[in-house]
Amino acid sequence: MLRYVLLSASGITSPATITFSIASRPDPSKDASVTGTVSAQYQAAQNFARAQIRNFNDRLEQLHGSEDVPSSLNGVHFALPTSQAERGLDTDLWNAALQQQAQLDAQNSLPPALPLGTQTPGQRLSYWTGGYVDFGRDKDATMRLSHTLVGVSTGVDYRFTPTVTAGVGMGFGRDVSDIGDTGTRSNGRSLSTALYASYHPDAVFVDGLLGYSRLDFDSKRHVSETDVYARGSRAGSQVFGALTSGYEFRLPQSLVSPYGRVQISKTHLERYSESDAGMYNLAFAPQRFSQVTGSAGLRAEHRVPVSWGDIRLQSRVEYSRLMNDTGSARVGYADTGNDTWRMSLYEQNRQTLALGVGLDMALPNGVTPGLAYQGTLGLDDRGSRAQTIMARMNVAF
Repeated sequence: MLRYVLLSASGITSPATITFSIASRPDPSKDASVTGTVSAQYQAAQNFARAQIRNFNDRLEQLHGSEDVPSSLNGVHFALPTSQAERGLDTDLWNAALQQQAQLDAQNSLPPALPLGTQTPGQRLSYWTGGYVDFGRDKDATMRLSHTLVGVSTGVDYRFTPTVTAGVGMGFGRDVSDIGDTGTRSNGRSLSTALYASYHPDAVFVDGLLGYSRLDFDSKRHVSETDVYARGSRAGSQVFGALTSGYEFRLPQSLVSPYGRVQISKTHLERYSESDAGMYNLAFAPQRFSQVTGSAGLRAEHRVPVSWGDIRLQSRVEYSRLMNDTGSARVGYADTGNDTWRMSLYEQNRQTLALGVGLDMALPNGVTPGLAYQGTLGLDDRGSRAQTIMARMNVAF
């Protein structure tokens, strides 16, 4: 309220009053579209790290076999017979070879290795590529968040000794997250490089991975006050790694392996401001957060010989627990140049259980394509779910 008078030659006027009504802008930290947008970026960053860790660990598991360990099909190439006589001869030779190999395996003190089908003797260098599509959803009393993530990795590794293999690779990830049902969306991209190595003396193995990612996000947030969309872009970086160890119980046709894993990621997201929403544009402070996850699992494989190679059936059960979570952010209005409000982000399930099945097909000349499915269920009250379809291809040369 403002009171004033006017002065003139004839005197002073009576006081007058002007009343100003200032409408306060809402607290953005209470807006589900705001917390949902930042939560989607936060979760996507973690999912990008998990995508690359999963792809590279999938490759590392295939490096545990050694050519120096006896294997019933190691180094065998298959050719399709062209006549009935050839097929009969191949059957006799095949049965005789299996009997002879079984006798050699029984005499050997080491357990026979499950053949990988990705390398033959003398082929130390291998190229591989793999990736998956992940569909997930989370919800609580105020927000519903769904995402689709694609993670692709490729690399080259070299077997330095029968027990040591190391390689280098790169990966790409893309995430699309929808928040609520008002059109709010976050799009994320990642580009990664990684070094990995496997040490596998006898039946024990230790796998290591270290990588770096560059992140980019574009957001479109619905502003309910004006029914427009605020848009923004931000960049970030990430370091991730994992250490896995376990033991492989090998049989001539099967493998059972209990294992444990610790994986970590450290992420930095830069400051950014929105546009296109006028006085309702927001500014987001830089974010730094890390996650440490411990996992324990059991995987099994069974090989089925066929005329053109072999099929490897796979199954897995894995329990994971999030050790720490620093999910928070600060936000303010862009025209005030501050980050007045602090908000807690949507927290992912701290405990999950994953069940998976898959198969690899070992083809002639060291070519091994594979396909797998995994379902992940959150064990906390949030009840999040994710479904993953994975494909991979290994080529030895």
